Amino acid sequence: MPEQSTIWKQYLKNWHLYTSPGRPTKSDCAIVERWLKKSGAKKVLILGATPQLRDVCARLHLNTTCIDLQKEMLEGMRAFMKEKGKEKLVQGDWLNLPFPEDSFDVILGDLVTDNIPYEDQPTFFKEIRRCLKPYGYWITRIFYQPNNWKEDIGSGIKRIAQLPDNENRHTELLFFLLYSFYDYEKKAFFLSRALKFIGECRKKEVDIHTKQLFDRITKLWGKATDKIWYAPTKSERIASIQEYFSIEEEEHTHECLFSEHLPTLLCRPR
Repeated sequence: MPEQSTIWKQYLKNWHLYTSPGRPTKSDCAIVERWLKKSGAKKVLILGATPQLRDVCARLHLNTTCIDLQKEMLEGMRAFMKEKGKEKLVQGDWLNLPFPEDSFDVILGDLVTDNIPYEDQPTFFKEIRRCLKPYGYWITRIFYQPNNWKEDIGSGIKRIAQLPDNENRHTELLFFLLYSFYDYEKKAFFLSRALKFIGECRKKEVDIHTKQLFDRITKLWGKATDKIWYAPTKSERIASIQEYFSIEEEEHTHECLFSEHLPTLLCRPR
C-alpha cells in the first residue's frame, strides 16, 4: 500500500490541530472501550497510530500491537497518549499484514478504510478477516459522503464560522468543504479541491473568524495536496464491508458537527 502523503513530520508537529471529527472523540472511544470489554479480548491489533485507541487498550491492559507504514508515526504519537501501556510497534503494510492467521481477538481502526484505494479494498478486508480469530471482531469508525448533500457553500461556511469557537471548528469546516467538493464519479474526497478553494477565498475579503479557521486548516494540511479519501455513500460503504463481515452494531456520537456521518461499526468475519 503506497503512502499517500509525506506530511507526517508536519502532522506530529501540529497534532493539536488534528481534531474531531477527524480523530475520535471521548464518546467514540467510550464505544470502543465498551465493545472491547464485552468481547473479552486479550490480544488486539491497531491499524495506525491513533493515540486515543492506544489509550483505550493501555487502560484495559490488553496485549496490543500497532502497525503502520510509518514507524516514525507509531513512535511519535506516543507523546500524545495519556495512558502508558506495553505495545509492540510494527512497521508494515495493511494490505499484507505480517501475522499468522487467527492472530487477534480484535482489530481496531479509525477511518482506516477510507485511506485504501478502491481497487485494494478487497485485499484489505481479506487481510483483516485472515488475521482475526473466527469469533473475533473488527471495530472501526467509517467516513462517508452524506446522501443528497445540497447546502450552499457560502451559507455553510458562514454558519460554521459564526458558531462559538472550539478546538474542533476548523476540522468541522474542512469536512464541510470535503462534502461540498465531493467527486461523485470517483467516489472520493480530494483535499486539493478544498485547499484550492481556501486559497481563492484568501484573495477576497473574509471575516476574521473564517480566516482563523482557514489558517488552522492550512497549517496542518497545506502541504498534503496529494491526499485522497476513498469514501462512497453510506449504503455503498456498508455493502462493501458486508461482503466480508457481518455488522453486529453501529453507533455514532453527538460531540461535534457531522458525527452522524462517522459511525463506529462492530464487525465479525463472515
